[in-house]
Formats: sequence, structure tokens, C-alpha cells
Amino acid sequence: MREDGFEPNVYTWNGIISGHVENDLNDKAMQLFSEMQTSNMRPDNYTIGIILPACSRSATTEGGKQVHAHTIRCGYDADVYIGAALVDMYAKCGSIQHALLAYNRILDPNLVSHNAMLTAYAMHGHGEEGIALFRRIIATGCRPDHVTFLSALSSCVHVGAVEVGRELFDLMQHYDIKPTIKHYTCMIDLLSRAGQLTEAYKLIKRVPVEVDSVMWGALLGGCVLHSNVKLGEVAAKRLIALETNNAANCVLLANLYAHAGKWSDLARTRRKIKDIGMHKIPGCSWIEDG
Repeated sequence: MREDGFEPNVYTWNGIISGHVENDLNDKAMQLFSEMQTSNMRPDNYTIGIILPACSRSATTEGGKQVHAHTIRCGYDADVYIGAALVDMYAKCGSIQHALLAYNRILDPNLVSHNAMLTAYAMHGHGEEGIALFRRIIATGCRPDHVTFLSALSSCVHVGAVEVGRELFDLMQHYDIKPTIKHYTCMIDLLSRAGQLTEAYKLIKRVPVEVDSVMWGALLGGCVLHSNVKLGEVAAKRLIALETNNAANCVLLANLYAHAGKWSDLARTRRKIKDIGMHKIPGCSWIEDG
């Protein structure tokens, strides 16, 4: 730009970098950010907010660390929104330790930054830490939202904390938050993994919207794990109706019969797969009898 005699200001830089990020030209956006730093123009906190999503999409944390270093030098890292963006960036780059460091540097964290850290814990399977953070957030008097509860419920799934999950799901009503399909799915997954299959099925019947294949899949997975043929057949029937060409559902049903020693049902299911022209798909495997 300067070669053409044009001297860009910070707003121009921000607009151009933003355009590259929005068009998924992340490497070029990072290059422009570096050029901006070497010019006489200092990136502001808006620049940081623009460039961090590009860092999140990078295969490494190096670019993000460079941006983070700049925020520390300029004192932006204590800002609640910049801090939350840093937490999100590190979480997406796979560094939960750096996400926590960024979170702890936020001067006065609000729900946005709390949710970013909760989501980071849930994303990386740090269930105990996620549950503990949720309790600290509530203790401060900060009012949670649907994202807060979704991340906390996801943490419960990771560690099999059924009682805590029930507590949190019920607590949503206290805050006048209606569970979304994702909240219901988390609870059904949690209950199914723990073998609370009847309760999971009852919860499915309470869902106020059409139940999708993810919910039925969670229930079927729990039925396979705990050899509940009766409910497993119900879930499989619904799944197959929703996804007629997905062989994985019939494979799960066959695995359920194998776990339960239902060899004639297993053989019938295998024949059905062959008869309707289904093919084994990547990621699915038979549990052989014998």
C-alpha cells in the first residue's frame, strides 16, 4: 500500500486484515499483521480481536503466541474480550495450559470470558476442572446462560458425573433457561453412558422438539455398552428411519445383539444389511461371534 503512495491508518489496516480473515485467507492476514507491526502503525485492541480467529485456524500456536506477546506489551491482555478471544484461540489450537494462563490474566472476567474457559475445558475433556469452574462462577453471583450450562454438562459427560449433570440440568430452570436440543443431547449421552437407560429414554420422550439421530445414537450406544436389547431395538429402529442409508446404525444394532449373545438376531441384521445394499463404512467394525 505504501509503495503506491498511500499511507494507511489503523482503520485501513483493520479493514484489510478483517477482509482477509473473513475470506479465510489466514496466512495472508497474519502476514499483514506482521507488516503492520513493522510499520509506524501500532495495532490496537480491535486489530487483536480481528487477527485472533486467523490464529485459531492455524495448525500451530506460534502465530497466536506472537499476537499474545503483543497484547501483553500493549496491556491489552487484561481486557475481558481480548482475554476471552485468547482463551478461545489457545483452546482451538490445542493448548489448554496457555488458555488457562490467558484466562487468569483477565483483570475482571465476565460471562464471556468464563464461558470461553468453560468451553476450553469441555473441548479438551477436562471435566473435573470444568465442573469446578462452573461452581466458582455461580459462587461469584455471575448469572450463567445456555452456553455456560452446555459446557458444564459436556464436562459432566467427560467424567461420568451423572449426579452433577442432573443437578445442573435442573438448575437451568432456576435461571429461566430452557434447555436446547444440545442440552438434552448432553444429558441423554451422560445417562446412557452411565447405564441409566430407562431415564435417558424417558428424557428423550420429554424433548419438546423432534428428536434427532444424535440423541437416538447416544441411547443406542449406551444400550450396546450395557447390553440392553429392548431399548436398543427401539433406538435403532428410530435411527434407521432417520438415516436409511447409514450402515453404521445397523452395525451398532448387530454389535448389541453380539454383546447380548443374540446370535439369530445378529444373523438376521447382517442379512438385512446385505439385502438392502448397505456397505460397511469406515469407522465401523463387526464384533464377531465366536
